[in-house]
Amino acid sequence: MSEESQVADAPVDTGQAASEGTTEFNFRDHIDESIRDDPSLSTYKDINGMAKSLINAQKMVGADKVAIPGKYTTPEEMDSFYSKIGRPDTADGYELSSNEVIGDEGVTFFRELAYKNGLTQTQAENILTEYGGYIDTMGEKTEDQIEQIRVGIEKDLQNEWGDQYEKNIGYSNEVVSFFSSDDDAITEMKLADGTRIGDNPMIIEMFSNIGQFISEKIGEDSFSGRDNVPGMATEQVQQELNSIMAPGTPYWDKQHPDHNRVVQRALQLNGMLTGDAA
Repeated sequence: MSEESQVADAPVDTGQAASEGTTEFNFRDHIDESIRDDPSLSTYKDINGMAKSLINAQKMVGADKVAIPGKYTTPEEMDSFYSKIGRPDTADGYELSSNEVIGDEGVTFFRELAYKNGLTQTQAENILTEYGGYIDTMGEKTEDQIEQIRVGIEKDLQNEWGDQYEKNIGYSNEVVSFFSSDDDAITEMKLADGTRIGDNPMIIEMFSNIGQFISEKIGEDSFSGRDNVPGMATEQVQQELNSIMAPGTPYWDKQHPDHNRVVQRALQLNGMLTGDAA
């Protein structure tokens, strides 16, 4: 065979890979058959993804982990769990402040409750704040609501007393004026639901009954005539009258729930000054 024919028969390298007989690399083919089809491997698309997952898992080894309590978790294990998630070492460890709605005793009670139930500082603080806001909202009524209640009570008493309404209200007001050194301090006192004592129908009826009883037993003149009360000098009468008729008081506000009473009281005081008191 000639040298030329030998050169001609040599293969020529074209720089292209052979197209026949090539297959895509599948890393699962190189895993032992006993674990090759494990479901945990189904999420990996290639060997790089599996390698990254392994690296991350190795980094987690030794990290501070918290076991979720189960059905049979002991009290000691629960205490350990609470401590790991951020519960203070003692109930006094909660940094909580009292306010107008929840006082010192309430906060102390809540600290114990929060510690017993494993609350973190943030959880305890948020719950106390939200609950305090709820209590504050529920315990107060708006002025509009109070006015609606007052009007409703007035209508109910008018229906109950009929043409005796003004007289019975007068008795009730007389009792307050006669026995109280500060009428507004009594009638404006707020009850637990935010309404005033002076608007409470049971209180109004009770004072009215007391007034009627006194009037019947000792005489109306003796009851309503404050000038008959020993020790009330003319200067005191004038001072109380000036206070009642001062600008901005219920005397000048016909819509005020105490308007009728103070007007009657002013008339009474005038009578005491002029000698015309009933």
